[in-house]
Amino acid sequence: MTARTSQLSHSLERVRQLQQNPSAEAVAQAGLLGPLRSAPFLRAVQQDKAGQHGQEEDAGALLDALLPDAGDLDGHGPDSHSSHSLGELGPAAPRLDLRVAVLADETLSGHLRGLCEAISWEADQTLNESADLVVLSPVTAEAFGEGVPAQLLPAGTPVIFWDYGFEDPSEQVLALAQRAAAVAAPSEEQVQRYEKLLAAQAVGGSRQPRVHLLPSAVNPLHHSPIGSRHAAGTAAACTVSFADAWMPEPAEQSGDHLQWILDAVIDAELPLALAADGSCPEGTDPLADLPIRHRPYVTSARSAAETAAVDRLTDIGITLSSVADSQSAVAPRVLQLLASGSFVLASYNQGVNSYLPEVHLANSQQDVADTLRSLTVEELRRVQADGIRKVFLEHHAAQQLRTLCGAAGLDVPELPETRVVAVADEVTDQLREALLVQQIRPVQDLISWERLQDYDEGYEVLLPVSSQRHYSPGYVTDHLAAFSYQSAKITAKLDAEAPEADVQAHRHHQGFAALDAPLELTAWWRPTTAELSPEALRTAAKTTRIYALDHLGHRRAEERRPVGVEDSSTARGPQDAGLDLTVVVPVYNNGGHLRHKAFASLRRSSVFSRMHILLVDDGSTDPFTVATIEELTTEWSNVTAYRHAPGGSGSASRPRNTGLELTETPYVTYLDPDNEMVEDGFARLLEQLQEHPDVDFAVGGMTIWSTGLRMQDYHQVLMDAFADCVDAEGTIEVPDDALARLQFRPFGIQTLAARTEWLQSLGLVQPLGAVGQDTYFFQQMLHYAQRIRTVTTPIHTYYAVVSNSTVNTINARYFDKYRALDEARSQWLREVGLLQTYNETRLERFTEQWHLPKLRRVPEDQWLEAAENLASILECYGPRSWKSTRIQSFFAQLEVARNKERKKG
Repeated sequence: MTARTSQLSHSLERVRQLQQNPSAEAVAQAGLLGPLRSAPFLRAVQQDKAGQHGQEEDAGALLDALLPDAGDLDGHGPDSHSSHSLGELGPAAPRLDLRVAVLADETLSGHLRGLCEAISWEADQTLNESADLVVLSPVTAEAFGEGVPAQLLPAGTPVIFWDYGFEDPSEQVLALAQRAAAVAAPSEEQVQRYEKLLAAQAVGGSRQPRVHLLPSAVNPLHHSPIGSRHAAGTAAACTVSFADAWMPEPAEQSGDHLQWILDAVIDAELPLALAADGSCPEGTDPLADLPIRHRPYVTSARSAAETAAVDRLTDIGITLSSVADSQSAVAPRVLQLLASGSFVLASYNQGVNSYLPEVHLANSQQDVADTLRSLTVEELRRVQADGIRKVFLEHHAAQQLRTLCGAAGLDVPELPETRVVAVADEVTDQLREALLVQQIRPVQDLISWERLQDYDEGYEVLLPVSSQRHYSPGYVTDHLAAFSYQSAKITAKLDAEAPEADVQAHRHHQGFAALDAPLELTAWWRPTTAELSPEALRTAAKTTRIYALDHLGHRRAEERRPVGVEDSSTARGPQDAGLDLTVVVPVYNNGGHLRHKAFASLRRSSVFSRMHILLVDDGSTDPFTVATIEELTTEWSNVTAYRHAPGGSGSASRPRNTGLELTETPYVTYLDPDNEMVEDGFARLLEQLQEHPDVDFAVGGMTIWSTGLRMQDYHQVLMDAFADCVDAEGTIEVPDDALARLQFRPFGIQTLAARTEWLQSLGLVQPLGAVGQDTYFFQQMLHYAQRIRTVTTPIHTYYAVVSNSTVNTINARYFDKYRALDEARSQWLREVGLLQTYNETRLERFTEQWHLPKLRRVPEDQWLEAAENLASILECYGPRSWKSTRIQSFFAQLEVARNKERKKG
């Protein structure tokens, strides 16, 4: 620590000197813009290639040494032996025979280059070549200022305006977009913005171009995982890299999140490299506003090709989202890092959280630092593999280009369907079941080698498999993804553990002799008829170029530990492990979030080894989720699972009830799979319960992500409400009128940990199929509690707008789920004599602020059904005269709708 402090102090002193003498010569002498000469902290987390341990290296110098010459980076065409070739197009996503002219936007023409014949057409040129499509963009509008001269747009050629950013379009941009046959935008919000603004510009019924959604995508020629294990085990791989052209403005948009990440990397003692993007306008520096403490980590600017090469060398990358409150505005940089095999640290974005749970969204400096410190090589590789698979199957630029052409009215061929046929020596029911539940699409057929000779139904991929292995639902998908970003006709999974597999992973090999991969872990793109036997395939593979993926997605069949349906014998925690706290995790068809959100957050806890993590599956029908549960229980001795029969109960109530019933540790808490524990919160609660044995439960606050981040400070709320009930040690003696004092304010049960024996003795049951049941459960707990403790920090973070979650799917049935809650709650309030108090202090306000805004989001054709459900909810609390004019208006509107429906009948 002394050396670390000394080096940082020295770096800061140099920065102070620069502030007084900011000349170019002084900057050069200070070495702050060189390749990380002043980075003070290096830590090798793996063995380097020479097998040495903990060798400190200058990360910046190492990155420079591993980067190819500029000429290599700018070359065209694949290089099977270079870790830094621009990449390849795979047979599953071939080049489109199309000429696309991009006017005055080198970034856009570079993005399309290789996917088709992209013609880079500058502002001072006339397009003399024939083109199938002309593409304009906001950059085009900026280049021309006064507008694109009509003679520059070739007559008869479709013209499309492509805005791939998320900024508000200017008048100049709109004028150019108006001249196109169609407009493409990267998010739903941007589509709506263009539709509104273009309609306002249309004069006298003039033509308005149709606006199409065209989400961000990745071109594998620029960003791919090929060679991403080249630096494994060195300081270069451990270096955390940031190279964005965009920085938050104003700073509070994402600036705090960037500071959390950068400070966390330093705190975790990993090398850090910050580089300005070489595409930034001359004279601008997106890193200029970094705090002084981060300036020593700034390196020289990188070109786009250099940045792509560094992405493959480093295992962890940082990026920022320019838009937080959008489910579709996913920054291209997020996808580029995932495609390059990076573990991504990012600021919050709704779409990233919903659809890319592999991305780690920064919640605080401590959470990011704990994540980095607890990250094992095995977990790192799994996160990277999930990201690679997701990007190249759902965000491939080859599909994006075809969608663009369709928007322009061009008839272009779709990407070929990839049919897979599996072949085995022994066809078993277990093998057939595993291959029928593969992600994206099931295997077309599973046949024997004998039958393969006469198989005439057609296929693109031949998949040799073995009954001696179990294949996870992502196994086939990994092979299919690889056929879309590299050109070898054979792909292989490795039969090794990380980091041993890193020596061969994500690179090409010349034949099986150079690769330790059995035949049943390979996939073959359109093998010839002469190769349709195990012996012929092995012979062909001796001299054939092969791409090695990773070691994930398969295990020996005897190592599989399936979780039985409604089998409680293995769900209870290991009795001799000395576990203290059961974390009940209700699961339903959200395996990606379970692994990368909830479970990853528990893994970084200081008391993880003392937790019993009980996964209670509510009957998932998604094979990936079932496989994730199985994998977690196999990999971690303190993780067990209980599975209800497939089908689901409609909410988290049933699995939470089951979890509490099965808990045998002294303490219990809850965590939903799409949320995260933060600030080591469960450790803080556990400490309070163990130090104060007379306390029924301990509670902290929570953070909420929606359009941004906000804090629910439950400690302060409780202390204010019960100020006269706090003893000298800070314990709250819960008063009889506790709920009335709080005006029945909702608290979440994921913010607390309770004494198990006490909670089980209450016999509380969360209403089946209900939403909002956890706040009702907390109200019951508080009513029956004698003493509670609070902590000042947040315990968990709640992602409030996860797409397709129960509470965010607003339709008529949404209110039906609330009816199950309110029927149970109103009955309980009557039993404990609190119904009138609830009606006076809570019911109207909650209806106004929660139910009525939700009702406005219900589709028009479902409004009456939803309104009837809401009316029945309110009837649960007895007849009353409503004071709220909004509620009065609702009932009047409902009566009008009822009358209209009667007349129809």
